[in-house]
Amino acid sequence: MVEGPGCKLKGEKLRSRVRGQKLQKSSGNAVEKGTKKSNKDGPDSHSPFDDLIGKHLTDIQTLGKELFIYFEEKCIRIHFLMAGYFVLNGQNIDEDHGRKQPQTTTLRLELSQDVVEFFKTGVEIRNSIDCQEKFERMKHLDICSMHFNQRAAIEAVMSQDGRQICDVLLDQDILPGVGNIIKNEALFDRLSGINPVSIVKELTQKHVSHLVQMTRDFSMLFYQCRKTGKPLQAHMKVYRKGTCQQCKGKVITTKTGENPRMTCYCPHCQDSQLKEERKLPSKNSLIGWVTTAATSGKSQLNNQSWTCQICTLINEPQRTTCNACLTPKVVPAAKSQPPDIDLPTMNTHIGGATKKAEPASGLKRKINSENTNTETKRLKSETISKHSVTMSDGSNMRPTRSVNEPNCSNNRPSRSANLPHGSNSQPIGSNIRPTRSVNVHNGSNDRPSRSANLPHGSNSQPIGSTNRPTGFAKFQLPLCKGHKKPCYMREVRKEGDTKKRVFFSCSMGRNKSCNYFQWADEKFPLCEGHNKRCVIRTVLKEGTNNGRKFFACQENKKKSCSYFKWADEYNDITIS
Repeated sequence: MVEGPGCKLKGEKLRSRVRGQKLQKSSGNAVEKGTKKSNKDGPDSHSPFDDLIGKHLTDIQTLGKELFIYFEEKCIRIHFLMAGYFVLNGQNIDEDHGRKQPQTTTLRLELSQDVVEFFKTGVEIRNSIDCQEKFERMKHLDICSMHFNQRAAIEAVMSQDGRQICDVLLDQDILPGVGNIIKNEALFDRLSGINPVSIVKELTQKHVSHLVQMTRDFSMLFYQCRKTGKPLQAHMKVYRKGTCQQCKGKVITTKTGENPRMTCYCPHCQDSQLKEERKLPSKNSLIGWVTTAATSGKSQLNNQSWTCQICTLINEPQRTTCNACLTPKVVPAAKSQPPDIDLPTMNTHIGGATKKAEPASGLKRKINSENTNTETKRLKSETISKHSVTMSDGSNMRPTRSVNEPNCSNNRPSRSANLPHGSNSQPIGSNIRPTRSVNVHNGSNDRPSRSANLPHGSNSQPIGSTNRPTGFAKFQLPLCKGHKKPCYMREVRKEGDTKKRVFFSCSMGRNKSCNYFQWADEKFPLCEGHNKRCVIRTVLKEGTNNGRKFFACQENKKKSCSYFKWADEYNDITIS
């Protein structure tokens, strides 16, 4: 599905090239269907698109997933559906789709200077006044618009108190432009994740406010990735991921909602039991999270980011204007600080005598702390000397811990008790074992595994473990020849003999791709009924087998031979 960010980018590209031109001719499937529909009762060949010939293209606007092309009093409304795109003068300047051009054209507009062709789209003709009124009425709710109003969006979401939050986000009459990718990533949050099936009335206003901010931020990140050609998948944390990118647990992939759509969520991070006291992030910025995360896997928010006072978008620190509405950055005035004074060198005269001034409270605490540490070291030295033991060779051995000390149950020496670094030796005459085991292979000091502290017979598992069967060899993705990096596994969606077949392709962005291609199903089994290559499918039903891959017949339900075989070696592979 082409979501709001992609539709906005298409509108910007078209507006800059074709606005002001005159329509000379129209053709395509939409024109032919319009002609047949209008000529049911008459022999004349007339189409509603013929009324637009000779009129000027006055403006192009986008609202969510809709594109409005105004021809004076009439308007062409374009919806890009799942994979719609356009071509200008035979050249593909719309790099958002990534699909090959089909043979049929939905709509072709021959203008005075340029020719625009739309593919895989829905086309309607409407009155310009109605489209303009709809745009003005809902532009403040458009998730990608520069007119976005966060307060209005929060009120619109909270008004749907009896619906599931996953349905509310996808409702284009509430938040135009939100698609399935944005829905999944916005609901997933590192501190206050919301379960997709949560009812709106179960959420507090703080949760809804934070969710709306996440939706807005990820939508603008989506837009920037599409505009610059960078891969969006690098910023995804849960959508089409087998493992949660935060807790490393299993991601549930299922279909939920009034009109079931694919939903990915982590049951550990997105708890269905929302709590009033759940802590929200101090910096409500999903962009700051996904772009400044540390290499260790811990998220670190950029404290230098700033929030636009007009559209509430949180921008990167180096930007001087808002990335959405171009509002200038407001720099707070710096607070003046008194000059530093060297207090120890200041002298005062009291009664004719010279006396040093008392240091500041912070300096006084530092001096007192140093005196206390010195006294503690002296007392500790006297205690150790008092309890030292004289050995037969005349040497003194200091005990690591007094046997008369309280809470001394194990009498184990500390790791640093007179032992050379990395050594497992013990003092002469000592029958006490060191805290580290001496039976370490190769003399290493490796720590025991995490499960070593589990009680005997415990079934506890670390976060991220699954009940999937083990013992099979995981499939290794091939490396592309151009970059020597693991490929992506993709599925053919174009109609034809190769539909639903999977193949390997370069994982780099469209601008950097080396065009590597290789069929990925050459080793797939053949179904018993048709002797055809099987396809890989994923279990979407919630349960112990959720997310498991299996081989199935490529035919539809009516013609399927019901072939089934588990494909567990592909469980960790994402098919896009």
